[in-house]
Amino acid sequence: MFSNDKNIETVSELLRDAYDYTELRLKQLRLDFVSKLSTLFSALLLSVVLMVIVAVVLLFLAYTVALVLAPHVGGLHVACALIALFLALVGVVLYVFRQPLIVRPLTGFVAELFLGNGEADDAAAAGTASADDAASNKEGGSL
Repeated sequence: MFSNDKNIETVSELLRDAYDYTELRLKQLRLDFVSKLSTLFSALLLSVVLMVIVAVVLLFLAYTVALVLAPHVGGLHVACALIALFLALVGVVLYVFRQPLIVRPLTGFVAELFLGNGEADDAAAAGTASADDAASNKEGGSL
């Protein structure tokens, strides 16, 4: 059955195609991983930059509130202590509620990024865009 040259050629072509498919699939997986990793790192960098900005703003705001409170509470040192106590209380509340406020959203973001069905989302977005383009072309508008 396999002695026929055409059969051997067909099997050989099939094996080449399977090898090419495997190589292309691995390349696609690597590109997808790099894309998702770069999205994760850019989100991380943006978060760090925003945290630094918020920390600086909070520092200046706390100092301003301490200066405003100083005449009313008996001096700058008492006002600074009250501000520190308030910020420590906010820190304790954030620590107590860290699971729903920090851990779960972060876990959900990373899980959606790496395990989410990105291909279906891309296809849906492309389908929506082409449907919108078709609707605007029917109305006489062009992009």
